[in-house]
Amino acid sequence: MREAAVAGAAGLALALVLALLAAGVFTGSKVTHIQAPATARAAAQAQAGLKQPGTLSVSGQAPFILHYPRDWTQLTAAQLARVAGRPAAGLIAEGGKVLLLVRPKKPLTQSLSTLSAQLTKSLSSRFSDFKLLSTGTTRTLAGPAWVYTFERAGHGLVQSEVVISTRNAAYEIDIALRGGANRAAGQMGEIVHSFQT
Repeated sequence: MREAAVAGAAGLALALVLALLAAGVFTGSKVTHIQAPATARAAAQAQAGLKQPGTLSVSGQAPFILHYPRDWTQLTAAQLARVAGRPAAGLIAEGGKVLLLVRPKKPLTQSLSTLSAQLTKSLSSRFSDFKLLSTGTTRTLAGPAWVYTFERAGHGLVQSEVVISTRNAAYEIDIALRGGANRAAGQMGEIVHSFQT
């Protein structure tokens, strides 16, 4: 009975994920070059709150690792193959209300203000319900990251794009949260903070 419930939830989550993707929830963008060393203190803080962490590890030319609570689920290779831009990894939580995708990118050296202006122009022209909420920085184990958060009220979505750039590669983390995903929204910062290369 439990297996059938889990399978049903996974199927519903996948349907919601694919609906988000079909609606144009995630878009590609350029990345900025940000570098800073991780510290031991940051490493300890990254694990705070993830009492039972799962680990998502991707190898290859742009390897990375992040940790997540065990009630999150990794997207399978088949699911990732159906996503535009072929992300290297993805996570879902709360029955598909929360989606996180990671895409390796080539690092660029443009300024954050230029990147923000370009992204705002692109998104506002594509989505009539676009509203910029905030831009800023946060810290990850791989170094600082730029965070761009916007709302699509017509779809009940809040989305964030997190850009991390290291010496060898840049990474774009796309996040979408539907209303009511309060627990997963609280965990999102910890997951992003745990990102390391």
